[in-house]
Amino acid sequence: MIVLKVPDSRHAFHKFSAELARLDGVDEVHFDFRSVKFATPGWMITVSAALRQFCEEHPEVHRRALNHRNLTYAAHAGFFRSFGLMFGNEVSAASSSDRFIPISSLIVNDIKDEASEQMEHHGDTVQRLSEDMVELLLQSRDTSAFQTLAYAIREMIRNVVEHSSSPDLTYAAQYWPMTGEAEIAITDRGIGLAKSLSSNPKIGSVEDDQALDLAVRPGVSSKTWRKQSSRSVWANSGYGLYMVKGLCVASGGSLSIASGSLAKTWSKERVKTDPTHLKGTTVILKLNSNNLEDIDRELRKLRDEAAVGKPSTASMSANPKGN
Repeated sequence: MIVLKVPDSRHAFHKFSAELARLDGVDEVHFDFRSVKFATPGWMITVSAALRQFCEEHPEVHRRALNHRNLTYAAHAGFFRSFGLMFGNEVSAASSSDRFIPISSLIVNDIKDEASEQMEHHGDTVQRLSEDMVELLLQSRDTSAFQTLAYAIREMIRNVVEHSSSPDLTYAAQYWPMTGEAEIAITDRGIGLAKSLSSNPKIGSVEDDQALDLAVRPGVSSKTWRKQSSRSVWANSGYGLYMVKGLCVASGGSLSIASGSLAKTWSKERVKTDPTHLKGTTVILKLNSNNLEDIDRELRKLRDEAAVGKPSTASMSANPKGN
C-alpha cells in the first residue's frame, strides 16, 4: 500500500500525473489531500484528469481518498465525482453562479450537430457557447472583460473541436471581479498535440516538447497545410493558441499546456517545463482583464507580430530534408 500526497494548487501539480505513472505494481493507493488548501479550475481539471486516467489504466488497484472532506469548493464543483469518487456533486450538476463555472462537459458531436441544424460554421456555434459561458462568469455582457474572455474560451474550444479528435471536452472557470483575474481550464481525451501536429506533412513527426512550442507559434496547426477559403472568418487555423498566449502574457497572466509527457507554462517572467503523463491535451489560461484595456488593439498587435515573424515551412519541419 502506498500513500500519495496530492499537491496543492500553488505547487507543481502538473507533475502529479507523472508521479501516478510511476506507481506500476502497487495493489492499493491512498490519495492524501491534506496539503490541498485552495482548489482552482486549473488544479481541478488537471488533477481530476490524472486521477481519472490512472483509474482507467489500473482498474485493479484499490483506491481511497484521505483528508478530502474539507474541500467543499472542489466537491461542489464536481471534482471528486469527475474521477469516480462518490463525494460531492456530479459533473455539470452544480449551477454556474457566483462568478464560477463548475466542472462541466461538452460533447464534440453535439456542437457539430447544432452547427449543422443551424446551417452555420461550427465556429459560430462555439462563439455562442463561449459568450454564454463568459456571461455566467461575469454576470453581464457589458464589461471590458467580456470580449477578452469570450475570445480566449472560443479559441480553446475550437482547438478541441478541430484538432484533437476527442469525443468530448471538460472545463471549469473562475472570475475574481475585485482583481479582474480569470482562470479557465479545458481538457480533452484526444490524440494529443504531437500526434495532431504530426498529421501536417509540412511539420512531420514531432516529440511532445517540439509540439508544445509549435502549438503557440502563429500559423501552425494540424490543418494549416489544407486549402481554406480566405473569405471565411474562421479561416485562421493555427493562430488560436498563439493569440491566447499573447493575451495571457500581455495581461500579466500565463498559459499552460500539458500533453503527453510534458507541460509548459508561458509567462512574462519565464517558460516553465514540468513532466506529465496525460493523454489528450489540457490548457489552463490565467489572465487579468484589467490589464487589457483594448483587446482589439492587442489582437492587432499580435497579428502584426505574427505577420513579421511567421515561421517558414522549412523552419516548422521537425525533420527537414538533409538532416
